[in-house]
Amino acid sequence: MAPKRNVSRQEQKAATRESLKKAAIACFRSQGFAQAKITDITQAAGVAQGTFYVHFASKEVLLDELLAEFNQGLVARLAPAWIHAAERPLPERIRGTAEIFLSYWEEHRTFVEIYAERAAAGLGVEALRDGINPEAAGLMTGKLAEFVGTRGLSSPAARLVVYGLLALWARVGLQALFREDVSHAEAVDTLASLTVGALSGVLPKGME
Repeated sequence: MAPKRNVSRQEQKAATRESLKKAAIACFRSQGFAQAKITDITQAAGVAQGTFYVHFASKEVLLDELLAEFNQGLVARLAPAWIHAAERPLPERIRGTAEIFLSYWEEHRTFVEIYAERAAAGLGVEALRDGINPEAAGLMTGKLAEFVGTRGLSSPAARLVVYGLLALWARVGLQALFREDVSHAEAVDTLASLTVGALSGVLPKGME
């Protein structure tokens, strides 16, 4: 039998951090983000209350870390899809992106619901400006700028278009997740048609 490996202090700390995040998600889901207390989270994780503050300054900071992980996962899904679809027409790219976006949100429905509750309670100006997917916005802005080329949309204009579209995508995504009368297919079709329509109004002729 192989000898038991000693767990390092760093590994123990990482494991405790993950336990706190999992416990926080469970508490936020059952009690609501605003109502959940630090003591609820530490009790669910089976650690002392002071342990929470070793890892996170507040429950808002913890949720920000979960948001960063959520965004990283979405970008990891989107990036290869855009690379492989580089030669496809823009409408096909948009439809493929909408499919990935909505599927990812559906897989992470609990987190989206928690973050939406926090957003409804009030966020800072930067959070309101950047939305739930700042990394995705950066990726899409870059890809859109690449698509239209140097003679197309300027970088500031591209950013405005992308942030406007992401706000629309967030609204449609929330409808698709939390309304029983909105199907996944209908949401994908809506996102694709609205996005292509919006872009056709701002992209130079021949670049659609």
